[in-house]
Amino acid sequence: IALIAADAGRATATAYPEVTARPVATSVAAQRSDRIRTAQAGQLLLFLLMMLLAGMVLSNLVEEKANKIIEVLAAAIPMDAVFLGKLAAMLGISLVGIAVWATAGAAIGLLAGSALPQLGWPLFLLFGIVYFAMGYLLLGSLFLTIGGMATTVREVQTLSMPVTMAQLLVFFLAASSITRPGSPLELF
Repeated sequence: IALIAADAGRATATAYPEVTARPVATSVAAQRSDRIRTAQAGQLLLFLLMMLLAGMVLSNLVEEKANKIIEVLAAAIPMDAVFLGKLAAMLGISLVGIAVWATAGAAIGLLAGSALPQLGWPLFLLFGIVYFAMGYLLLGSLFLTIGGMATTVREVQTLSMPVTMAQLLVFFLAASSITRPGSPLELF
């Protein structure tokens, strides 16, 4: 303030350079925030898809056991082949369903044009598909094992609870560590 007052009190006027605005289109912080939100949305979507679609394997097996269909299958082919076939078939069905929804999402993305940020989507989608397939096969095989051991719906619910809770623990751990890269929690 003293400098401005002293300059204003001088008899000769000082010529100041013209002020021009240079707006910033985006910042590093905004890009980081967008990437974190995209990663969190991807985590949530993968978690929900794996839990819902792997749960279908379990419910289908319980229904087949209740209808005695599984006994006909067991008499025709080995049980491990039945389980592996069910797991692979349900993964295929799930991937077809996801492809339908992804096509609808891509159509919306094409209509939105440049309104959507470009964040390396092909690699993101490739890793998402690979992660889904691996997680689905792991979770689906656990649910098939539980369905094979259980005889009633109550037993299925009781035996599948620890698997579901472990999956929730992994989800919450990943969700809390995504905002703190390099932290011990993320490394764990």
